[in-house]
Amino acid sequence: MRPIYLLPLLPPLLSASPTPVTKWFNPLEVTNITCNDPADFEGHADIYGDFQYKNALYLCNYEWHGLTMDPSSKPLYQRESPYGVSYDYSISWVEGCETTVPSQDVQVPLNDQAPGWSCHAIFSTLYKGCINGGIGGYLIAGCLRYQFDGGLG
Repeated sequence: MRPIYLLPLLPPLLSASPTPVTKWFNPLEVTNITCNDPADFEGHADIYGDFQYKNALYLCNYEWHGLTMDPSSKPLYQRESPYGVSYDYSISWVEGCETTVPSQDVQVPLNDQAPGWSCHAIFSTLYKGCINGGIGGYLIAGCLRYQFDGGLG
């Protein structure tokens, strides 16, 4: 006969219930730019517009060309660090955001509604549209958040 072992009953593991995601609707249009605060980038190196422009052009037209994003997509991120200066580019679906389409093309996030707002044009705007020494910021196109951070460690 095999021995029977009685195990004490353990209380169920306590787990924090996930915070509910607030759903919100954003039409297929571009928000205002939110520029990075220079105080958060204190002592950053010089950011060169020519490099920022060419790198954004390469990322958007080659690395990320043909990609679409939806609420389940993982963020896209690329860091280039010429001469030890960081140029960080990212695109992500804003959590809880809903728009008029189920997914968005990374290259042309607003479809044909606003052809001037291409991926490359957005990253260029994040550099040129902020008067903060080239450290950039972010904007939202539909439900896609495009962010450029220049000069972070």
